[in-house]
Amino acid sequence: IGPAFAWSLHAADEALRKMLVPTATHSPVELRDGLCAALLSRTPRRRRVMIEYVLLAGINDSSSDADKLAAFIRPIEEACFDSRRVSRRTGVLINLIPFNPHLRGPAFCRPSHEAIQLFQAHLRQQGVWVSVRPTRGGETDAACGQLATKWRRKSKC
Repeated sequence: IGPAFAWSLHAADEALRKMLVPTATHSPVELRDGLCAALLSRTPRRRRVMIEYVLLAGINDSSSDADKLAAFIRPIEEACFDSRRVSRRTGVLINLIPFNPHLRGPAFCRPSHEAIQLFQAHLRQQGVWVSVRPTRGGETDAACGQLATKWRRKSKC
């Protein structure tokens, strides 16, 4: 059984998430608490969540950001926990998505391979189930489902 719910979080810190997702109308804590309530109304077998987290160099990829993310998801892990689950995983998967630079939009940069691995290792040390999404589609500006028109912009990466 795959995840019952996927959430694009990108930052556990409210101010940073608001900067990254300016159209967000609810705080991450409000959304998390609503998600936990919804999960607890489901049967334990259907309590699985994937949290999508785009890693942006120097923005949300520090060990402090990993600590905030690990602490932020604890209530979700508790809501998803099923003692009968053979894997003993919590039912919450953090899917790290290294940013794919493109020619439109904000001038964010992709973290280095080492920074991505450190962020993942930091989460794992705290017992978080975490994966890194392989990059596909970058050569056509279509990575991570983001299509981009071709126009030139100076990159700071």
